[in-house]
Amino acid sequence: MIRHIPLDPHTNHPFNLQNCLEGRQDFRWRKLPNGSYSGVLHGNLVHIHQSGDRLLYQSTPDSDLSDLLTSYFRLTDDLDAIYTKITKIADRDDHIAALIEKYPGVRIMRQPDPWECLVSYICSARATPPKIARRVETIATQLGRPLSLNGETRHTFPDPQTVLDAGPDRLTQMALGFDRVPHAITQAAQRILDGRLDLHRLAQPDIPYTETVSHLTDLYCVGPKIANCVALFALDKTEAFPVDSRVRNTVKKLYPSHTHSTDDDIITWAQDLFGPHAGYTNQLLYMG
Repeated sequence: MIRHIPLDPHTNHPFNLQNCLEGRQDFRWRKLPNGSYSGVLHGNLVHIHQSGDRLLYQSTPDSDLSDLLTSYFRLTDDLDAIYTKITKIADRDDHIAALIEKYPGVRIMRQPDPWECLVSYICSARATPPKIARRVETIATQLGRPLSLNGETRHTFPDPQTVLDAGPDRLTQMALGFDRVPHAITQAAQRILDGRLDLHRLAQPDIPYTETVSHLTDLYCVGPKIANCVALFALDKTEAFPVDSRVRNTVKKLYPSHTHSTDDDIITWAQDLFGPHAGYTNQLLYMG
């Protein structure tokens, strides 16, 4: 069954599905030959496309995912107000305004499974987005449950217990990057299962960004970049500001005063300047 979600037609920054899904926040999306996108989201295989001011989707299992997708794409965020604040803060130059114009409708996506997001970014070390996507898909294909829709079969992402049962040797066979990656993933799974790491608690609004990042960087192989990615894309910390090589190079190109800044300096600069909207600014700089 094809269902639809209406989009606000009166906003100055209309939703743009392509810019969101191709912004490399969530690695489970792929573009199909018919122009729609296929993704596995919270145990559902979803085919989705945008038609004007509507999102049209099908899913397996066939169910109403409107609330899930509205939350995932943060459709209730007032993007006009957010971008107005960002451009006013950055009124001393026109770099951010130019990026907003170049990449309209970009939103930070709220991933419903922080465990999958964490594993995805653990797999991201020294890897291009297509390679990260292949690694995440490999884990799902080998350890997840199959789902089929319109002749396509994908797999759910395995839960921590399934990953821990598989063990680091099985993960090593999947060629997920550095030798330490399988051990980092299984250690994270163990901490979740024994209660030392509660990702859903870290997503609560009363848990500050600094505490969230501290818990994440306490994990093996998780540094500030991965921690900020997970905090931003899955734990609702919109002030998070991941600094990878792409963001670092863009900031130093657009803002020469940061030529010699460390990653910590750049994070501090962005959060001091943009506050709770630093994450939105980060995604624009990443795409730029």
